[in-house]
Amino acid sequence: MMRPVNGSGGVLVGTACIVAAWLLFSLHDAAIKLLVTELSPWQVLFARSAMILPLCVLIGGRRCTRNLAAAPARGQLVLGAVVYALAWVAYYAAARHLQLAELETIYYVSPVITTVLAILFLKEQVPLARWTALVVGFAGVVLACQPSAVRDVMPVAVLLLGAGLWAVAMILVRKTGCEVTTEAQMFLNGAVSLLLCGVAAPWWWTLPSPHELGLMALVGGAGFVAQYLLYEGIRRAPASVAAPLEYTGLLWSFVLGFLIWGDVPAGVVFAGAGLILLSGFALIALEWRQARSGAEGAAPPREAAVVAAS
Repeated sequence: MMRPVNGSGGVLVGTACIVAAWLLFSLHDAAIKLLVTELSPWQVLFARSAMILPLCVLIGGRRCTRNLAAAPARGQLVLGAVVYALAWVAYYAAARHLQLAELETIYYVSPVITTVLAILFLKEQVPLARWTALVVGFAGVVLACQPSAVRDVMPVAVLLLGAGLWAVAMILVRKTGCEVTTEAQMFLNGAVSLLLCGVAAPWWWTLPSPHELGLMALVGGAGFVAQYLLYEGIRRAPASVAAPLEYTGLLWSFVLGFLIWGDVPAGVVFAGAGLILLSGFALIALEWRQARSGAEGAAPPREAAVVAAS
């Protein structure tokens, strides 16, 4: 059984993992945006899961299935995997119809939902400083993206559904993270996604081109590493800390938007990006201050040994 990594030092490592994960997720999302213009979201998720499963087995080996079989909360694990799969399908489906700015802006309501759920179900205490970082970061997202007027309600509704499902999935990961390894969690998510998409295969299957196969490989590779880092980060950091760090993914998406589509952000975009960075740095500074204060207040080695022995 894998225990969550506690302590302020673990939170700092978790923060680094989550920031790196959202960089890779930005690469993943750019490839998804290119793929879903021609392919079904179910087919894209199927290909992604088909690549991730062997990688999980390669890293975790038989420990993946043994760890899942021994987990006491198997029902919650399976539920989390189903919610995870549906969240991705909703996100992929909305990506086909919405502009990238609309897609990113609306989906970033997910950290707000995650923080609220963390308070309600995980009983996490969210200090005012973290709430401030969350609000400032979200304001920066809206300012940076400048979403245009919504013309079609259905894609927006689907995306909001996906954002809510993603928040629920992250809370379930936090609740069950002490029972299974990261590789086992990813293996289960990939297997459930593969099963759900496979059942729907007669309705979505088309033969992908070599270019699309290359993009699928990028989606699978980047998605695997990003998901691994995200789960490792979530095990170490409270959900209310992990949630605002999602905003860093928007910064990477601006760079990729310029490199792939030639998008040149306006001045207001840079202003919004500055708010997002401010919220992220404020969160890191808060954790660093708590880490130093925890180190200064720690018991001497001999006393700590007595506590550990008891």
